[in-house]
Amino acid sequence: MTHPEYPTLFSPYKVGNVVFKNRIFQAPATPHLLQTDEPYPTDAYRAYYVEKARGGTASVTIAGHDMNSLAPFRPGWHNLDLRQSAYHRYWVRTVDQIHYYGAKASIELLAFFYSGWTGGKKGEGKHFFYSVDGTPGPDGSERPMLTREAAKDYADVAEAAVKVGFDSILIHGGHGLVINRFMSPLFNKRTDEFGGSFENRCRFPMMILDAIRERVGRKILIEYRISGCELADAVGYPNADQQLMPEDIAAFLNMAGDRIDIAHISAGNMSIPGTEAIMHPTIFHKPAQNARFARRIKEIGVPQPVLTLGAFQDPKLIEETLATGGADFVAMARGTIADPEMPEKARHGQEDEIIPCIKCFHCLEYSNPNTRAFACSVNPTVGRENQLKDLVPASTTPPRRWPSSAAVPPAWRRPSSPPSGATT
Repeated sequence: MTHPEYPTLFSPYKVGNVVFKNRIFQAPATPHLLQTDEPYPTDAYRAYYVEKARGGTASVTIAGHDMNSLAPFRPGWHNLDLRQSAYHRYWVRTVDQIHYYGAKASIELLAFFYSGWTGGKKGEGKHFFYSVDGTPGPDGSERPMLTREAAKDYADVAEAAVKVGFDSILIHGGHGLVINRFMSPLFNKRTDEFGGSFENRCRFPMMILDAIRERVGRKILIEYRISGCELADAVGYPNADQQLMPEDIAAFLNMAGDRIDIAHISAGNMSIPGTEAIMHPTIFHKPAQNARFARRIKEIGVPQPVLTLGAFQDPKLIEETLATGGADFVAMARGTIADPEMPEKARHGQEDEIIPCIKCFHCLEYSNPNTRAFACSVNPTVGRENQLKDLVPASTTPPRRWPSSAAVPPAWRRPSSPPSGATT
């Protein structure tokens, strides 16, 4: 049963050979502190993502696979690594459990910086940062980045993603990360073939996409996140008239063509002070304030379906955005942390039971030395999904989370069976 108010939201959508059961994606938000040194998904990590699949999202994206393969090891940090085939069985288990609830599984690939070592190999000699965009790295290094090696690494990880059963990969090309800095005229000061003209500045992401397609073909979808606007004008950043705008992003997506299967349109650039609070909207911002960039890009015309995100959680607003052509998909990160059951509650007409995200950013306080665990201010089960069976006594009386007239809980609340239409 699907609530009649949301015909677009809960309609399936086919991309390539993959059918998404509805239009809600779980956007990547790395649950730092939930696991640390392990290069594979632990039981706690897996349970956190499986809960989102059980709650009804069409696609679950595992966050934060670092593409900086030569980064120094960071004790106590998030160190997932698909390159280590010895641990692929843990990844297979995670993907299989996501699939059990009818959701598709994706993994985010991203790089904030690229590292090198004076000795030539990881851990040998002195560590330094490559210059990705012609400006010095955070340690003052000015060595130009090895772009072909980086593109090959994306292909290696994409091939591993295919092997463990992922349906798609999400390349993070926005928010001031490496790929965004290559593309941005505000930051790319290179004078080689990767700098200057728009085509040159797009050369590195095109190399990545070509390397992946050459290696795995159409065996996996490629999602691509990009900032529809860098928001330089919103914070008075110098030379804001040179920033990447929706027209530039539409030109890039048309240039990429079928190399990209789904375009995620976000906003902001972390290298521009003040934009991160707009990129990840605070309580002082209206929901979906950045959705205007996705709508504009769709109006210009691009060959890929477009996804929008940014403080969505209200199903009525999501339905309106989709039904009026503002996007083809909507993604939520903090909204699914506050309430991973939001999609199924909306589908069953239980919108008044959706736990609202209060945008307090407690889930992102991993840099605070006083923060001991990944947690949410409004959802006490987050980070404890794999422990609940030991913490909560078993009961033969179903909790009153649905209408009292229901003889049994809805299918999506029965842990012993998948929801209707799920594949195993």
